[in-house]
Amino acid sequence: MTSSVAPSTPPSGRPAQSRRPGPYPPSHVRAMTDHERVLGQLERGEVWAGPSAARAIAARHEAAYGDAFGRPLLGVPTVRYLVVDVLGRLSEHIGTRVDFDAVLGPEGPARVQLHPSTLLSGWVSDIGHRDPERFPRNTVGSCMLRARGAYPYPYAGPVVITGWRHGAHEYEISSLDDRGVAAVRVLHKAVRDALADLPVPEMDPSWAETIRGIAAHVHSAPTPRLTFRSLRQVS
Repeated sequence: MTSSVAPSTPPSGRPAQSRRPGPYPPSHVRAMTDHERVLGQLERGEVWAGPSAARAIAARHEAAYGDAFGRPLLGVPTVRYLVVDVLGRLSEHIGTRVDFDAVLGPEGPARVQLHPSTLLSGWVSDIGHRDPERFPRNTVGSCMLRARGAYPYPYAGPVVITGWRHGAHEYEISSLDDRGVAAVRVLHKAVRDALADLPVPEMDPSWAETIRGIAAHVHSAPTPRLTFRSLRQVS
């Protein structure tokens, strides 16, 4: 006489499933952090990074959407913008487009966000700190950008200042009007006077000292760097 044993059924009514043990006890499993995951992808070649990747992405976007920086502004026959060179000199430019290639080089511009109330935007070279001989730190330009709400940073190379239309759907770079040009010229003179220890009557008495502190930071701040480390170095 043979007997059979029915499989045990848990209270839920579903048959019990065998669970295959993993190679490590659950207490030894550690969740992977975001930086470990990204560094692992870089190490395995799953993520493309570096200058060649940036150029390829830019070319792909340009092919799909057009040359955002090179084409003329929509509905604007000319565009007016200002440039602060590395010697602190301010110059005015007018053309059918902002000639970033001529001023900042073919590597492309990087936008410096300013306070929205200024209706301005700053632009610097996207590789400024990688070539200090070609793009020395711009003390006057850095002080001007910081005074208008930019992040405190030693900006390198020429500084381009354009108008900026917040929330525009078609094109956010705009031409500077007379009021914008005059405001930037007043700021430029005030920064130059502050750095030369001259009176700045149009500003608060403490403003000149703040500008000199920003200039000292521009001169002494370490060069920003991006360091890639392997998972072995992180863990």
